Amino acid sequence: MANKEEAGRRVKVLFYLHAILQILAVLLATVGAVMSIKNFENSFSNHHQRLGLAFYAAIWMQTFIGFFRPPRGTKRRNTWYLTHWIIGTVTSMMGIINIYTGLKAYHKKTSRNTAASSSFRSRPRDQCKHPKGQPKGMYCQA
Repeated sequence: MANKEEAGRRVKVLFYLHAILQILAVLLATVGAVMSIKNFENSFSNHHQRLGLAFYAAIWMQTFIGFFRPPRGTKRRNTWYLTHWIIGTVTSMMGIINIYTGLKAYHKKTSRNTAASSSFRSRPRDQCKHPKGQPKGMYCQA
């Protein structure tokens, strides 16, 4: 009996942890969307902006669905669970894809290198000291 109670407590803790973290993520995404609208040209002319708008709608729809969870044991609960899981999984994938479309859009707009390895290991060429006779690339090793 104690194991069943302990397992029930764990599930409850995980549920509340999931809910709190997801609400924080939605609020953070909302702050990001507001900052984007205030600070950037949002003509929705590139994939990043359009996918971001769809992503934003999906996270709010997912949040809304999460708040209307039917009680366990009802027929609607299985449908709700499957819907919530599918939308959550697709939304997570959309978020990851949108990171890369954003990096691509940033590179296209600024011509800056967006590779993570370049960000950590390299510095702009105007800070490099090149040996005589060596070609100057855009980035050099630190």
